Amino acid sequence: MNRNYHASIGQDEVRPGLALFLSPRYLRDVGGASTQGPHREVQGNHFFVCLEADTSHSLWVPASTKNGPGRALLSSREKTGAASWRQPISFCNVGEIWTLPNALASDWAFLDESRPHQRNRVTRSALARLRCEAQGENLCSLWVFARRNGDRRGARWAA
Repeated sequence: MNRNYHASIGQDEVRPGLALFLSPRYLRDVGGASTQGPHREVQGNHFFVCLEADTSHSLWVPASTKNGPGRALLSSREKTGAASWRQPISFCNVGEIWTLPNALASDWAFLDESRPHQRNRVTRSALARLRCEAQGENLCSLWVFARRNGDRRGARWAA
């Protein structure tokens, strides 16, 4: 069910570097899974940054305005798009990687207010750094697993 009253996100728009405002609770409802258990996952709506994507699935990390262990800094110079995304500095939790089914992008991105051709993004250098920092969290292993096993509703993978 597409609840987005703005321009919906198309499956073809899900690419590395994209940043969307998402609801972790709803992500789980549409088949998303994270490397953290429900009690350790980000709570409430947050921006998420796409680290990897293919035609069926994508990997995302939540971004917060609060620093903490395992979080990578994203300065406002490393972000493009809406002011609500660009203005505050962000800290991406590279230890909490979400796998999402791209076919349902218009459903799980219903909160995002960005528009086609004006999506929120991170710079290429920021994306490379986030990917590098996520490597320690077994990003490659998760990616291979997601691609081989398809949509694993409700599955949780240990980092």
